[in-house]
Amino acid sequence: MTRAVHFNGTTYLLNTTLGGISAFSSNLSCGVLSYWYKADTTLDATVLLAFANIPGGHCLRLVHYNPGGSSNVYPMLQLQRPQAVAGTSVFLLGGTTLPYDGDWHHVLFSWSVNTSPVVAKCQLDGASVTLSTPLPTLGAFTIDYSIADDWRIAGEYSSSPMGTYLGDLAEVYLQCLNIYIDPDASLGVSIGGVLVGGKGFRWNDNKAMEIGPDGSGALGQSGLVPQVYCTGDSGTFPSNGGGSRAFSITGTLATAGSDPFP
Repeated sequence: MTRAVHFNGTTYLLNTTLGGISAFSSNLSCGVLSYWYKADTTLDATVLLAFANIPGGHCLRLVHYNPGGSSNVYPMLQLQRPQAVAGTSVFLLGGTTLPYDGDWHHVLFSWSVNTSPVVAKCQLDGASVTLSTPLPTLGAFTIDYSIADDWRIAGEYSSSPMGTYLGDLAEVYLQCLNIYIDPDASLGVSIGGVLVGGKGFRWNDNKAMEIGPDGSGALGQSGLVPQVYCTGDSGTFPSNGGGSRAFSITGTLATAGSDPFP
C-alpha cells in the first residue's frame, strides 16, 4: 500500500476524544514531533496539526508559515503555557525555507520548556535548522494539553485565519514526554543517519527507514508508543498507535500518489 495520504485543502482529521489519550490529559514539558510532507507552492500559511481551544488559545500548533504572505515558507511550532496564562506562547520558528518542490521532505521538532531559556531543535531532511534566536526565556513550565477542545491534522477550528493543508502527509508522529530527547544524540540505530520519531533519515540516499510500524523502538526506547502516529493509505491512515483509535474525517481523504519510503 502507499503509506501516505493526500489532503485537498478542505480535508482534515479530527479527534475530539482527548480523554482517550492519557498523556494529553497531563501537563508535560517535552516532546518530539516528526512528519513527512510533499506539497506544491502555497500562498497562505497552513496548519498541519493543532490542539485548539478558543478563546483559551492553543497548547500546540504546527504551521507552515509564510511571514507577510511572502513566497518563502518556514516551519513553526507554537507551544502555549497553561490556560491560566493564556496568550503566553513559545514560537519555535525555523530560519530555513521549507522546500515546496513536489518532492518528499522530512521535518523534526524536539523541545523542552522545562528550562530557561527553552531548549529546542529543528531538523529539515536530517540537517539542523536554526530556530528563532534567542530562544524564549519564560521560566520553566509545562504544556496543559487538557485545555484543548479537539485536535486536528491538516487544519484547525473553522474561524482560524490560517489555511488548511494542501498536499501529502506521511508518518505524522507526536510523542509528549517529560524527558528531553536530543535528536543529535546516538540512540542505537545501526544504519547511518539521524534518528527521529519512528524513522531514521539516511543521508546516503535521502530515503526514510522504518523502525517500527507502530513506533515501537522509536527514539531508541524499547516499547515506546507515540501518542499520535499516523501512517498508511486513505483507508488505514486514521489510526493512532496501531489502529486502536479512529479519527473522524471531514472532506474526502485520498491516497497519495507516492510515499517517501524505499
